[in-house]
Amino acid sequence: MDKIVDHLFVFKGEGIVDNFPGNYSDYRTYEDSQIQEKKETYKAEGKTKKNSKENTKILHSYKQQKEFKKLETEIKKIETQKENIQNRFTSEKLGTKEIEQCSIELGLLEKKLELKTLRWFELSESKE
Repeated sequence: MDKIVDHLFVFKGEGIVDNFPGNYSDYRTYEDSQIQEKKETYKAEGKTKKNSKENTKILHSYKQQKEFKKLETEIKKIETQKENIQNRFTSEKLGTKEIEQCSIELGLLEKKLELKTLRWFELSESKE
């Protein structure tokens, strides 16, 4: 093939066609040298696939998705705990100490719920 061809059209994919003046052997040595140069630049700059921006974005979004799902379950648990305490106020006859303790628990749950829902809203906005 080297004796027949003196010019190549190289189809790279995605509609990219390179025009290479030379035979197939010349093209292969050119491609091999390009690969070597890329490896050397990655080593010189200290870039690896694990440290690339795309992988960190994927990892970051994966962590956000995981946190988002965890927040959803925690919010549901807090809401059921809050509802149980509110039901205790209406259904049971409580003493002053029990009322005080339940109201403190209810206040803490409401603060937790508020923080978790704010974080949930932040993550839901970043998803879009």
